[in-house]
Amino acid sequence: IQKNMNYALLILTNLLLLFTSYQAFSFQDIDKLLANPDITWVGEVYVDYHPHINILAPESEDSKNQHETIDYNAIEILKIKKQVSDDQLSPLPTLLSSKIFELNSKNFNLYKEADLKEKLSYKAYQEIIQQEVDEVKITFDPETYEQLIQVIKIPLNTSHIKQFRLKQVLSYNSKTNELNITPIALAPLQSINKFGSLPEKALFWMPIKEAFTTINLDHASIDWAKRFNKNISSDSIKTIKGTNNLSNLFIDMMTGYRTSPSTTKMYQIKHDHDQLIPFEPSFIQNIGIGLDTVISFNRETFEEMIEIVDIRLAAKDLPKIRITQDWAWDNKTQRMQIRVVGFAPIIYKADRNGNYSYTPFYYIRSKK
Repeated sequence: IQKNMNYALLILTNLLLLFTSYQAFSFQDIDKLLANPDITWVGEVYVDYHPHINILAPESEDSKNQHETIDYNAIEILKIKKQVSDDQLSPLPTLLSSKIFELNSKNFNLYKEADLKEKLSYKAYQEIIQQEVDEVKITFDPETYEQLIQVIKIPLNTSHIKQFRLKQVLSYNSKTNELNITPIALAPLQSINKFGSLPEKALFWMPIKEAFTTINLDHASIDWAKRFNKNISSDSIKTIKGTNNLSNLFIDMMTGYRTSPSTTKMYQIKHDHDQLIPFEPSFIQNIGIGLDTVISFNRETFEEMIEIVDIRLAAKDLPKIRITQDWAWDNKTQRMQIRVVGFAPIIYKADRNGNYSYTPFYYIRSKK
């Protein structure tokens, strides 16, 4: 009996160690990045996403400046599984925000803060999602037509969860000339409304399961998946290792691309088919110091026109990065999987008609 008890204790200890190491993975990973001499730059950024709409309107100027909430945000639906209730004519909600009100204690794994150090109890989670919040109700006096503003208490619901904040770590390996992007944690935001009665705050943080291969959308437990293209300002990224910012880093990376044009995999997008086409080595040899592809459209025929122009780039010309990610909710594990598909430096430039815009300069696919 004692032997069996010792064996069981050993198994339990190993499981606890495994669980502890899994929970601390993101911290160990960051520590390794900071200690690795080949990793010469590490940055941390919090970015707000609207997972349900493409066209965004400003809700908070401070939030916009800090988290790029309303910057370019394009969404492609990969999979939305409509669950059916007992009433066959009434499908259950398919919004990502509805997922956070359906968590059960079986695979519960939430934290109070983005550092993922203090776990949230299931009881505390229930208290958060069952809380009452202030909402402004506007009515008019039927006799005087005077506007009446009343603050009422209502239960927190999915309409209050419009944004999700994603914590990400970016790291540059100067030896391989590669930029890696790692999603760390995701938080549903209790969003403000236009009257400011409901303050914006993160309800809790969910650790991200990073996907290193293409997410299997055929899997039955994946019931919600979308692809995001999101612009992030270089200024919003906090440098935690190194002295450069991301804009300066792009200049250094292009220097590395020019030294190995035959092996560098760099792409441009073909707009009429939305396909990535590899650049020729002759273009990569001059990337950032000589030639650029300018795409514009004829004002009369709307025909796409491609022109090669001479260009000299500085860090100020590359103020943003566009990150492409696949998000997939696993209903069985109650976890969000995120796969980084690739990224593109965003260049601020004029087309042949003199109109300035933020445009992807080139695309790099993720090797993960």
